Amino acid sequence: GWILTAGRLFGPTHPTAQGWTYESPDGADHQFSSGNPSYTKDGSYLRMTDNVTSRTIDFPDRTIHTFEQDPFQQSEWLLKKVENGFAKTVSGNPLIRIDYARDPATNMVSQWTITDLHGRAIQVYFHRYDLDGPLFHTYDHGPALFVQRVVLPSSTGTATCEFQYHAATI
Repeated sequence: GWILTAGRLFGPTHPTAQGWTYESPDGADHQFSSGNPSYTKDGSYLRMTDNVTSRTIDFPDRTIHTFEQDPFQQSEWLLKKVENGFAKTVSGNPLIRIDYARDPATNMVSQWTITDLHGRAIQVYFHRYDLDGPLFHTYDHGPALFVQRVVLPSSTGTATCEFQYHAATI
């Protein structure tokens, strides 16, 4: 299996976390020490700061990732923006901003809109499957969300990549 993520932050009450934990895009978990700021001790050199309504993680490449608490899953924090720690952009826009849309029936995230500092946007749409079987399992602590389609900017407008999933018995 695989997961599509730009990184996730889990609070200490999350069922799979041991204290504050950052899950990097490659799936590795990085636990933070206690305190504010707090640090990882695994060689990743991450620093997390609690800013009351958000948490920021400073990376060795000087990017700063800002997370805000998911109002429907209190132990998960959503990546909202990535900024350049060396200098702010002239426009004041972050390098990347991520906006989330939710399915009103389930309150689960159903779409990401990832916008770069030039205003180009990528939309990632998710679908929740309510089926049983080896493909349709729960991930971590909730139902599986599958990438349904990705809409990318192109020279002619947009390009769409559609995804399909099929369960197979091996």
